[in-house]
Amino acid sequence: MLLVFLVAVFSATWVGISGLRVQRSAVTQLYTADVIHSERAANLATSLGDEHAATLQLLLAPSRPAAMRVNAELNRISNEIAVSIETLQEESSDNRSVHASMQAIGVDWAYLQGLITKVELAGPTSAARAIEINEVENIFTPMTAAANSIVQVEATQAKTSYHKVIANYNSSVHLMMLVLVLVLLIAGGILAWLVRSVLSRILAYSAFAKKVTDGDFTEQLSVRGRDELDELGTTLDVLARRWQAEEVYEKAKFEFASAMQLTEDEQEARGLLKHHLELAIPECTITILIRNNSADRLEAVTEVPVGSPLAESLEGAKPRSCLAMRMAQTHVGATGQDELLTCTVCSNCTGQTTCIPLLVSGEVIGSVLVNHSHNLEGNDLRSINEAVLFSAPILGNLRNLAVAETRAATDGLTGLPNRRALEDSLKRMVAQSTRSNEPLAALMCDLDHFKLVNDVFGHGKGDEVLAAVGVAFAHTMRASDFVGRYGGEEFLILLPSTDTEGAVQMAARVRAAVADIKIPLIDHQITMSVGIAVLPDHAIDSESLAQASDRALYAAKNGGRDRAVVFSSTAAVSP
Repeated sequence: MLLVFLVAVFSATWVGISGLRVQRSAVTQLYTADVIHSERAANLATSLGDEHAATLQLLLAPSRPAAMRVNAELNRISNEIAVSIETLQEESSDNRSVHASMQAIGVDWAYLQGLITKVELAGPTSAARAIEINEVENIFTPMTAAANSIVQVEATQAKTSYHKVIANYNSSVHLMMLVLVLVLLIAGGILAWLVRSVLSRILAYSAFAKKVTDGDFTEQLSVRGRDELDELGTTLDVLARRWQAEEVYEKAKFEFASAMQLTEDEQEARGLLKHHLELAIPECTITILIRNNSADRLEAVTEVPVGSPLAESLEGAKPRSCLAMRMAQTHVGATGQDELLTCTVCSNCTGQTTCIPLLVSGEVIGSVLVNHSHNLEGNDLRSINEAVLFSAPILGNLRNLAVAETRAATDGLTGLPNRRALEDSLKRMVAQSTRSNEPLAALMCDLDHFKLVNDVFGHGKGDEVLAAVGVAFAHTMRASDFVGRYGGEEFLILLPSTDTEGAVQMAARVRAAVADIKIPLIDHQITMSVGIAVLPDHAIDSESLAQASDRALYAAKNGGRDRAVVFSSTAAVSP
C-alpha cells in the first residue's frame, strides 16, 4: 500500500512538473517568436518612418551643409534598418507571410539606398526634387505598409500563442487536479482499508495481548489472512498457548510440590508421584522401583498392571538389572530397538519406556519407569525429570525417617517392638476396641527362672533365649495381633477381637512354641508364665488392662509358673 501511494504521489508530481515544463516552453516560444519579433518589426517600422523623414529632409535641404548633416543622420538610420532587415529575414524563415514581406521590404529598401546615393546635395532644381520626392514616397509607402503588416501579423501570432499558453495552463491544471483527486481517492481507499482491515485486527490483537498479559487465556485468537500482520497474530496466539501451557504446568508443579511436602510416609509419597505423572502425561503407566539393599532385590512399590511384562521381569531382578539405576542416568527404550546394552527390566515392555533414576545425595535409591505409547513432547519429559528430581530427596528422607522410627520403636535384641512402641500400640488398640465394641485381650508373658539361665549359662546365652522367644512369637501371632518386649524377660501380647476363651487358646499356643525352643549348650527347658486380661471384662482403659494382665501374671507365678492365669478380682484361676 505504501508503494501504491508513493507511485500516486510521484505521478502527481511528474504531471505537475511536465505541465510546468510545457508552460515554460510555451512562454519562451511566445516571447522569442512573437514578442521579440513584434518588437523588432515595430522598431523597423519606426526606423523606416525616421528614414522616410530624413530622406525628405535631404531632398529639401536648403544648403549643402544642411544636406550633409541630414545625410549623416540618414546613414546611421540606414545601418540600423539594414541590421533589423537582416535579423528579421533570418528569424522569419519559418513564417512564409512575414518572410515574403521582409523580402519585399529588403528589395524596396535596397532600391531606396541606390536612389539616395544619386541625390545631389542641394543641387538639382525644384522640378527635379519634386520628381525625386514623389519616387521616394512611392518607395516608402509599400515598405511602411509591409512593416505595419508584419507588426499586425506578429501581434496576431502573439495573441494566438497567448491563448494557446492559457489553454495549456488550464489543461495542466485540470490534469493536476484530476491526479490529485485520484491520489486523494487512493489515500482514502488506503485509509478505509487500514481502518476496516488493519486497524480492526491491530485492536483485536492488542486486546488479546492485554488479556493474555493479565492471565486470561479463555479466548483464542482467530487469524484468517496470510499477510505479515496475520503472521504476527498467529505468533501471538502460539505464544499465548505456550504461556497457558506453562501456567498450567507451573500450577500443577506447585500443587504437586505442596502435596509432597504434606506426605506422612514413603508409600503416600510414591502414590502421589505416580498419580501426578499419570495426570501430566496422557496414556502412560508409571511404575516406581525401589532397591532393597538387605535382600539385594529390585522391587516395584506401586501396583504393576495385570498382564504387564514387568511382573515377569521383576522376578528375581536385582538393582543392577535396571540400566537407569546402574548408570545413574535416564534410559530411553523402545520396542524393537537394537541397543548395545539391554535393560532386562523394561526391554519386554510394549511401546516406549523412559526410566529416570531416583538420586539422593549421589546414591540411587530406585527409579521411575514411564511406559508410554507416543513420543514425549512439550512439557512431558520436563514434568518427569522435575517431578523425580523434586521427589527423590523427599522419598529418601521419608525412608530414613521410617527406618529411624522403626529402630526407635524396635527392641534390638528380639526384633520386637520395644516398651515405647508397645504402650503406643496398647492405647491405639484400646481406643479402636472401644469404638468398635469388640473385646481386646492382653497376655502378659514372663520367662520362668530366666535369671538362672543368665547365672548358669551366661548373659550371652540368655540373649540367645530372648531372641529365640521373639522369633517364636512372630511365627505364632496372627497378622492382626501385636507383641512387644515389655521389659527384661517380660512380653506383652495384644489380641484384638479376642475374648477370654480365645485368649486362653492363644496363651496355650505361645507357651507351646516357647517350650519347643532349643538353645545349644542349654539343657534347661524354657517355660513361660502368662497372665490374661480382657477388655472390657477386666479393665476399662489401657492402663487398667496392663495392670490386670500383670496381676494375672503374678498369680500365675505364685501358682507354680509354667501356666496361664485369667485375671479375677477375687482370685487367680488357672485354666
